[in-house]
Amino acid sequence: MTMNIKGTNGRLNVKNNGGGGSFRSKTAAAQLSIMYSLGAGGIAGSGAAVGSTGGTTTVTFQGDTLYAYGGSGGAYNTYVTNAGGTASGGDTNVTGGTGRSYGGEGGAGAGGAIGGGNDQDKPGGNIYSSEGSVGGSSVDVSGLFSVLSSLSIATTSPGSGGNSNSPFDGPQATGQPATGFGCGGGGAGWYGGPGGDGLYGGGGGGAAGGQIVHSGGTGGIGVVIAQFTGGTPAQIILTSGTSYAVPAGTTQVKIWAIGAGGGGSGVTGPADATRGGGGGGGGVAVKTWTL
Repeated sequence: MTMNIKGTNGRLNVKNNGGGGSFRSKTAAAQLSIMYSLGAGGIAGSGAAVGSTGGTTTVTFQGDTLYAYGGSGGAYNTYVTNAGGTASGGDTNVTGGTGRSYGGEGGAGAGGAIGGGNDQDKPGGNIYSSEGSVGGSSVDVSGLFSVLSSLSIATTSPGSGGNSNSPFDGPQATGQPATGFGCGGGGAGWYGGPGGDGLYGGGGGGAAGGQIVHSGGTGGIGVVIAQFTGGTPAQIILTSGTSYAVPAGTTQVKIWAIGAGGGGSGVTGPADATRGGGGGGGGVAVKTWTL
């Protein structure tokens, strides 16, 4: 004789085998939830203010917690690299790419990307070039790009740098925002302009000095990507909220926690001999659970 008794944690099957009893229990995956907190994108500096550090993304599931820390903010008018965020708690933990700051005249530094994609060198590798730097390109971490492709999300489109053509403070000098997942925003060109925003963990680009005050780019917010084997949907990007129920039938869960990008530095005006820096990319923590 078999009795099926539905409990709060799934289905308990009780079978009578003569004098003894045999018990099997299974926790329903649909009743498991992923708990998370998304890091806020680093705030862009305005005037001579540096950008702020991006927020930390955390994920808690099955008693484990992932930490993906945000990238540092861009420094103002000095020659330094701005560190990417670290990560911990995952099977794989990857530090974000660096943003870059420059001092004096010229184009501004750009934001770093997730996965260790650093801001890209200025044209010809000349740090005194008047063009802004190109943002860092995101780097695949533990199969992330395959999941993003299934979600029709672009991955390798960083923000381009602004150019240096006159007039002062014209739109041509604006650093462009990233359009690829986890990529950094572009740095502004000399003659003055704002930095471009990072996207989903990418650092914001730095502003360049002209005749007016300019702001850097905002760091991309932290996000969570989840892949479900056996469940529907098979993958999801979480850009808001604090919890997500694991789909019924799921046998394995893989999660990427991505920290927020740092904000880019601004510049004062009139001060065309100054330039801001780009923020670092967010860290990435990845872990897989078999249910």
